[in-house]
Amino acid sequence: MAEEKNVIALKAQQFIKDGMTLFLDGGTTLCAVANYMPATINIRVITNNTSLIPILSTFKGIELILLGGIYDNDLAVTTGNATCDEASRFIADLFIMGTCAIDADFGASATSMTDAETKRTMIRSSKKNNCTRQSK
Repeated sequence: MAEEKNVIALKAQQFIKDGMTLFLDGGTTLCAVANYMPATINIRVITNNTSLIPILSTFKGIELILLGGIYDNDLAVTTGNATCDEASRFIADLFIMGTCAIDADFGASATSMTDAETKRTMIRSSKKNNCTRQSK
């Protein structure tokens, strides 16, 4: 669903401004968001998504902070207590969250309990958040 992810990525750009601190968690839609960032952007990105490293490392104006924790090979993210503890030390201006599903009553779901806890921690440590829906 690359075309849909690109549409989401382009729409997400309106929320990203120079000088911001962003949380970006796991998922391929967040990789699309990163690919569409302006080459001259100056932001801090805090992530547990190891797939973002080769993308974001090409931007000279992005300070990239990778959260530690237990590596989940299936999701290509770090998870667990260490990830949540490190994330809670930051206050992000914006959290762009990749999700498996959104329910109007119950909120976002995740593929694992540890991934869900990382998302909850990032939500609590963010001034604003936007969800991106991802298909599996």
